[in-house]
Amino acid sequence: MATKYRFSWKRMFIHHPHLRFDGLYAARNTYVRTGVVEFTNHKPVHLVSYFRYYRFLPDGTFLYRTSPHVVSKVAKSMAQLPFPVPCAGSGSAAGQCAAVKLPRNRGPGGPGGGKEWQAADKDRAAVLWGHYVVKGNKVHCTLVYPNSTSTELHCHLAMWSTHPGANNRLAIESIITRDRELGSTAELVPQQEPNADEDAPSVKSHSRGLAPCVFVPWEQVHISPLNKPSHEMDFMIV
Repeated sequence: MATKYRFSWKRMFIHHPHLRFDGLYAARNTYVRTGVVEFTNHKPVHLVSYFRYYRFLPDGTFLYRTSPHVVSKVAKSMAQLPFPVPCAGSGSAAGQCAAVKLPRNRGPGGPGGGKEWQAADKDRAAVLWGHYVVKGNKVHCTLVYPNSTSTELHCHLAMWSTHPGANNRLAIESIITRDRELGSTAELVPQQEPNADEDAPSVKSHSRGLAPCVFVPWEQVHISPLNKPSHEMDFMIV
């Protein structure tokens, strides 16, 4: 505090990396898949896009989801907590852990009404949750897949900002899945460093879907550029 921020809380808040709790982090990933040639000389190519979503809570819990849907359709499920666990603390920190009431989209092309919001409520089951720890600008997340007692997901992230104080980006450094032996009683905690046994047969490191995350505040979920269709977001050179 004395040497780096000169006892200024404002300077520390602006320049020290920290997670934001007033929205969610979204990463858009794409890949090309070759189609099947039928009665033509041309080989069709499909551009596949999907999203990876993170929402962090002040008590060390995070929500996680992968989906082909854009942020405006997923925000409703991520705004609700999938577990009845009260947040630690009091005041504003505890209030930020509660379910978020999203603004309604009244613009063109937005949700048409109650049916889409009801669909989002049913979609809430796709949201997973786990725990995270922060060390410097690194975020280490761990969760266990539902209907499983041994398959774990470990995500190693790095915080950065496009301008001072923004804290609006998360770089995905690695995503690892681990299959523990059934009946293992090992404690499940977020690892502060990538596991040393990444070459073990039960550990798989994923190289696809590592696009950086962009922070989207709740009030911007309907106007975010991430809602644009593929023909406005991507181009291909052939």
